[in-house]
Amino acid sequence: TETLALGRRDIQAVSWSPDGESLVYSSDDQIYTYNVLLGTPPAQLTSEGINTRPVYSPDGTSVAFSSRRTRTDENDLFVKNLNDDAPPRSLITFEANQLLTQWPSDSLIVFEVGGNTSGSTSSPFTMDLWTVDLSDPDNPRAKEYLSSEADLRRMVISPDGTLAAYSSNESG
Repeated sequence: TETLALGRRDIQAVSWSPDGESLVYSSDDQIYTYNVLLGTPPAQLTSEGINTRPVYSPDGTSVAFSSRRTRTDENDLFVKNLNDDAPPRSLITFEANQLLTQWPSDSLIVFEVGGNTSGSTSSPFTMDLWTVDLSDPDNPRAKEYLSSEADLRRMVISPDGTLAAYSSNESG
């Protein structure tokens, strides 16, 4: 066990880079990267809004995350290119919350969509599973993967792309 030199902070939603040299995490509503091999101070990627659930792109050049900002209705999906100083760009916006889960391939991002549902007995906040097709980077397309009255969360895709696993409260 080795303690990382990140200082005292509330660290949430940690994700490793594909090469295993860096990690990205949320802390105090912002997104940071940290190069574990170099041990340099963390680099802050965001400065606006409430940001969470960061994940690296498969090639390690970008980070996607969920963010609630003044121009958004709920949490929307954003992408930050790590090779330039440009601000994060909006990827997908809905009126419902979008919470990032995984970026398993160059052309696919997996996320949860949901919001408050009146009359729900199991949870006041239920989610469905969606994907973003990035085949055309200038025109990302979101589509529903699985919808249910149950709360569906944390979908991950197998490395070969043939299987998906997720959690659900359908059985109680």
